[in-house]
Amino acid sequence: MKLSRWVKGILISLYFVAVSIIVTYPLITHLSTRMIGQVGDNIYFVWLIGWFKKAIFELHVNPFNIWFLNYPAGWSLAYTEISPAQLLLAMPFALLFNPMAGYNISMLLTFFLSGINMYLWMKHLTGKTSVGIITGTAYAILPFHLAHFLIGHLNISGIQWFPLFFWGLFELLKGDASQDRKKYIILTGISYGLIGMTSMYCLYMTVLIVGVLIIVNLFFIRKKALTWSYWKPFLLTGLVALPLVAFGLWPYLSLNARGGLPDRSLDVVRILAASASPLDYLLPSTDHFLFGKWVNEHFNRQLWIETSLYVGVINIIFAGFTLFTKKGKREKEFVILLLVGIAFAWVLSLGTDLFWNGERLQVHLTGIFAKLLNQTETYIILPDYFLFKYLPYFSKMRVFARFGIFVLIFILVLSAMGLATIMNRFRNRKMALVFSIFLLGIVWFEFYPGVYKTTSTIETRPVDTWLAEQPGTGAVIQFPIEESEDQTLVYATLVHGKPFVGGFFNAFPPLQYQEIKPLMESFPDETSIDLLDRLKVKYVLVDRTAYAEDQQLIIDT
Repeated sequence: MKLSRWVKGILISLYFVAVSIIVTYPLITHLSTRMIGQVGDNIYFVWLIGWFKKAIFELHVNPFNIWFLNYPAGWSLAYTEISPAQLLLAMPFALLFNPMAGYNISMLLTFFLSGINMYLWMKHLTGKTSVGIITGTAYAILPFHLAHFLIGHLNISGIQWFPLFFWGLFELLKGDASQDRKKYIILTGISYGLIGMTSMYCLYMTVLIVGVLIIVNLFFIRKKALTWSYWKPFLLTGLVALPLVAFGLWPYLSLNARGGLPDRSLDVVRILAASASPLDYLLPSTDHFLFGKWVNEHFNRQLWIETSLYVGVINIIFAGFTLFTKKGKREKEFVILLLVGIAFAWVLSLGTDLFWNGERLQVHLTGIFAKLLNQTETYIILPDYFLFKYLPYFSKMRVFARFGIFVLIFILVLSAMGLATIMNRFRNRKMALVFSIFLLGIVWFEFYPGVYKTTSTIETRPVDTWLAEQPGTGAVIQFPIEESEDQTLVYATLVHGKPFVGGFFNAFPPLQYQEIKPLMESFPDETSIDLLDRLKVKYVLVDRTAYAEDQQLIIDT
């Protein structure tokens, strides 16, 4: 029985709704009250949604003006991710319900949109609905996606725009003057703008990947593409993307111009960066319902949130099948670009030094090499080391493993092509359906994390309720001073509405906080007490459990 186009579209959409609910369960049962996982970076995004809602619809002020954090100097949202595209997805539900619901539904939408968008691309590429559904499912529930969902990275979880972007980009790279070129220019431009409005990490990484693809396409595939007709679509794409990209970039460029986004230390990054290991692409996720515990016990998975890069055995098999089947000229060119993208992104995901199972590898030097370097052992330096030193803005990065998302995307595309080739060999539609269902089951088996057992909520402290009842706008500070960086205290500003000397400073501490923190660490000595007055602090909150029982904590105000 043939289904109409609209009925088929509705059923496929409902399937991806189900995927989103199942893979995040039990999130659907408490959208407005609890989050999956422990309180961490998720609370920052709940606060961000709540603040934008309050600033725009209640206070009618500029939400980018965060004068009340790092008080009295103020704070810029560009010290961390803003992710306006994710905020736009969240805001209707934050207005209807609350910021928690906005955050949770925005997260759910990343799964639905990732699956649907990858389905649409693969359906177009292969002409097979079954291939689109299988690949869309795999992309939506990638361990990479689930890991960032669990930790609360609303920005990095927003992988839904990549399929649309690369769909349009690869069509433009063909250099054809087709009637659909205008459609692909708009698709590529808008989706790239949405990537930029989702994550600065993703925006910058995408620029590097695209740059290499264009260079390879120009000099090794097209060769004679130095013509206006070839470059015009890319320039038009840039113009389409420009307003959205500019909106996303403006806060960061503004802060960087003021020296607020300093380069990271190369020596520190080489040791502490979240770099991928070749092993990470082969290990099932640490939260896999069956293998996760075993993986965690036998391998170093300390950084598994950032290094969950498993793409699945079934996808590797079908991707390999694509490489060894006969192809036409255009298909070969496409495969070459995919392989280049995989290789380049894979190398960049490994960071500045080669790691294996969480350990930085060393090689033993002898003979002329030992004399030349004046040492007998050295670490294995990778291209990121030189990019960090010489490529603009690369030194702002710390989590190189995030380049792995491009490896996963391109492997999935190769896998879809191989699967489509096999599906074309079926003459019996029922057998093809059974085979498709079997493969879909394998995808679920390889990626499904199981039902999440840990959920959390945001508790309002009695002291924050009390502060909300106090008149005036006297500033608040929390001691020990390190607790002023706790994201739960940033969220508390939505409750009490008072200026706060602290803030979310773990990435790039602002200058005022860098200056006062060493002095405040000796609280409650005379120097720190005097500094409170200069900072216009009226309310001093003290975690007594962090101080000795006999330590004097009474302040005469």
